[in-house]
Amino acid sequence: MNEPIPKPCKCGNTFVGPTHHFDSISLRTVYHVSCLICGKQGKSADTPEGAIEAWNKEGEK
Repeated sequence: MNEPIPKPCKCGNTFVGPTHHFDSISLRTVYHVSCLICGKQGKSADTPEGAIEAWNKEGEK
């Protein structure tokens, strides 16, 4: 199975990838893709792959 690749951000930055943080409310680790240049952040997901898929779908709108 190939891991999904995040699309470049709309600001032109190609160095985007999934990061994670511990959610103290739900007591679990959540993942999201974020852009270090413009600060855009994708929707959170339970897995890095899910975060990348959410990021890619968001860019298609």
